[in-house]
Amino acid sequence: MNTEEIIKNIEPTKYYTVKAIADNGWILNKLGEKAKTRLDYIYKVIRRGSLPAKDVSILGKKKNHQYLVRGLDIIDFMRIYAVHDRAE
Repeated sequence: MNTEEIIKNIEPTKYYTVKAIADNGWILNKLGEKAKTRLDYIYKVIRRGSLPAKDVSILGKKKNHQYLVRGLDIIDFMRIYAVHDRAE
């Protein structure tokens, strides 16, 4: 499935958890594969600032961050990196 077909399943104004993003396979690693634990790569791109996200952790604890990512930001990320298109 190519990037544009996958994007049709993402609501631009809805916020998604990292787990939901991984479960849906929306963000793949650079090789077009799911990350080892499927969550690792998504957390990595959030921490690097490549994928904007809201930290909704209780009291902003430094460990166990919980992020919400807006659908539009997921779509933008997918279009920029187009990993799904290269994976086919």
